[in-house]
Amino acid sequence: MPFIRTAMPKGIEKSRKKLIVKGIHEALVEGIGMPKDELFNLVSEYGDGEFFYDRSFNGIARRATYIHESDTAFGLFTKYYQPLQECYRHFWKEVKPYAFRQFELLRHS
Repeated sequence: MPFIRTAMPKGIEKSRKKLIVKGIHEALVEGIGMPKDELFNLVSEYGDGEFFYDRSFNGIARRATYIHESDTAFGLFTKYYQPLQECYRHFWKEVKPYAFRQFELLRHS
């Protein structure tokens, strides 16, 4: 079972956190066949001045203020790129409105 760490800015409401964790879990279940009962996700919050990153990666702008990582993420990505890409599209539908709001806040800060 992958151990997922999800970092979010302080102030995200609990219901939104649950939705994000649910989307990550569903992507793993659908994308790599992980059993549904293997949810193992630690959520942490960060404040202003506690998360440093470049505004783009390989020429692609980052659009959301949260990230997730896993101790097996790189291996899963290289092995299951196409299925994960399909799951991301599914996940993105639920997160898109929130991500665009956060992107606008970042862009104007």
